Amino acid sequence: MEVIYIISIVAFVIIILYNLFVTSANLFSIISFCFKINSVAHYWSDVKKANVHARSIYSTIIGLVIALIAYLIISPVIFFRKYLFSTKSGTDYFSNVQKDKILLFVQHLKESLPKATQYNYQIPLDKLLEGIPPNTTLNQQLQLIADKMCVHLLLDKPIKVMTINTVDAGKFEHINGMNCIFINGDQSKHNIHQKYAILAHEITHYYLEHHNIRMANTNENEFLTEICAVYVGFGFIMLDGYDYVKTADQYNKVGYVDAKVLLEAIIQVAYVRRQNPFHIVKNLGIPTRFIARIKLKALIQEYKAFQKKKQ
Repeated sequence: MEVIYIISIVAFVIIILYNLFVTSANLFSIISFCFKINSVAHYWSDVKKANVHARSIYSTIIGLVIALIAYLIISPVIFFRKYLFSTKSGTDYFSNVQKDKILLFVQHLKESLPKATQYNYQIPLDKLLEGIPPNTTLNQQLQLIADKMCVHLLLDKPIKVMTINTVDAGKFEHINGMNCIFINGDQSKHNIHQKYAILAHEITHYYLEHHNIRMANTNENEFLTEICAVYVGFGFIMLDGYDYVKTADQYNKVGYVDAKVLLEAIIQVAYVRRQNPFHIVKNLGIPTRFIARIKLKALIQEYKAFQKKKQ
């Protein structure tokens, strides 16, 4: 699929460049000729004298139309690439995740959890960063965010966040009766948004353990954790942090699932938990916003009808 993507990009770029070249040449010829016309009444006779053919005009128009069509095709492919193409290998458990599987896990969480969170919405990152001084260390910042996450998750037991360089990304475990989350502190390995996403994933492990929810299969348990992180309101944080990022002259990615799965989970959770669809659309990036609006169309209509009924 990635090969098809690359070939398509190259082909469309060539088409656009070729047509722009032909169009530019034709336009230059036409504009130059316009200055030589004696009068509008003698346009075609002047055309023949100047040996400028009408097909230059037609080919210019056709070239512009073809370039426009190519642009309209290539733009969505570029913008929606991470939502149209899976980034996992075909043999990976987390590759080609179907909508039905996501919905199955979302429904399982709905049936297994009591009141899931303090508020029923996807938390914007700005909300978690409110009140945190800009000069705090990475460890302090992650700890303050974790404290806010615990409040949102209705967890009364504290959790200790520590940044160390001996873990690959993040890890949740118990040490002497204390709930601990370890996150890789190397900021050249993962950027800050990736670290937020790692924190969200690990604190969701803690949340699921608190409610005695676990899958026997390791892969299924990790997938459940990813979906649960979205279910409890960390969807935006996960989506921002699970993209491919270039750090230290190389591309890397954290998380088990890709952005396509996370976006679908956000949509499914919105329907199951009856969340405000306008809040979701508003807080997504421009490319994702269009996809979300289409997928949330039914919920948007229901929400509008509900709001109208309240008035």
